[in-house]
Amino acid sequence: MMSRNITVTHSSQPCRQITVTHGSQKAAGLNGTQLKLIAAVSMLIDHIGSIFFPAQSWMHFLGRIAMPVFAFCISEGYIHTHSRKKYLLRLGLFAVISELPFDLAFTGGIDLTQQNIMLTFALAVIALMLWDAIIRDRKPSYLRVICGLAAVAGVCTAAVLLGADYTFFGIGTVWIFYVTRNRALWERTVCGVGFTTLMRTAHSASGSTFGMVPLLFYNYRRGRGLKWLFYAFYPGHLLVLFLLNTLLHMPKLRIILITEMIPMKYTCPHCGKKTFTPVQKALCGGMSSSGKPCPECGVRCVNGKLSLIVNSVLRLAAFLMIIIVYFAHEPGNKKQILLYGVVPLIAAFVLGFLFDMFIGKLTEAIKRE
Repeated sequence: MMSRNITVTHSSQPCRQITVTHGSQKAAGLNGTQLKLIAAVSMLIDHIGSIFFPAQSWMHFLGRIAMPVFAFCISEGYIHTHSRKKYLLRLGLFAVISELPFDLAFTGGIDLTQQNIMLTFALAVIALMLWDAIIRDRKPSYLRVICGLAAVAGVCTAAVLLGADYTFFGIGTVWIFYVTRNRALWERTVCGVGFTTLMRTAHSASGSTFGMVPLLFYNYRRGRGLKWLFYAFYPGHLLVLFLLNTLLHMPKLRIILITEMIPMKYTCPHCGKKTFTPVQKALCGGMSSSGKPCPECGVRCVNGKLSLIVNSVLRLAAFLMIIIVYFAHEPGNKKQILLYGVVPLIAAFVLGFLFDMFIGKLTEAIKRE
């Protein structure tokens, strides 16, 4: 394993020296992807507690680890992104996408008084961009610092007025992690996590202090990335929790889902009798196949146009993923090719098969053997 020292400098900031390690051995500590995974699990525990077990304070306590870790990752993302405008656009886009699942999960309807954390992080990036526009690459002065702080305070005020989750201290935490980026890791961690913990008055907020533990093990490496997975996880898990909560409180709907939306027999389009089980229906194949004969009348049946559209979209998405991985994977990283290339292809066929089992209608086959 080889290593070399690189001096990193920032305008108006003292230089620091870091070690970039090359070789097959993994760097010690936690990379960015691992930090996000820890924060995502913590957030999921908190949201499960809030929706299903509100009296279980320990779940809220563990859930508070997520905020400072995610805030740290946002500041690191802002520092290292190739395009800060696109970074802001992504956060803003997912703030819009996440709002309905956020409202449904926590209120069961549309609530304009409180907005999701994606909006908070988008506002935090705006605050950092304003700060840089005033402070960065310019000779430090008290006036510029005051103007920069005023700009950040203005964004914090907007967060309070909009009802963004974690309001001003969410933005303040990201900003502290950013302005202390040239300090030692333990200093960044203590300042950022300390600010979050002190600003929260709820008893469970003290759980934020434990966010220091993973952050102190950060090794300044990106990891596998999985950028879009983490973006999609936020609205996705909220939507799933809302649906589960709805089912738990609507027993009649559960019966409808089981007996009507997922029938155990499917109708032959020729004789009109329910002769196909879900597995038999899926094995009939699509419109380009010769299908399977009806056990009653013998007419061959296939899954209809909806199946053709869904399966085509799934396989096209898998193919595009394989193309992207082929050109973007790290040289010599066969595991990455296997994970992001083969798995999407298998997933496309499995999801398509499940779709044909439970959704859509059968039609008579056009192709004959």
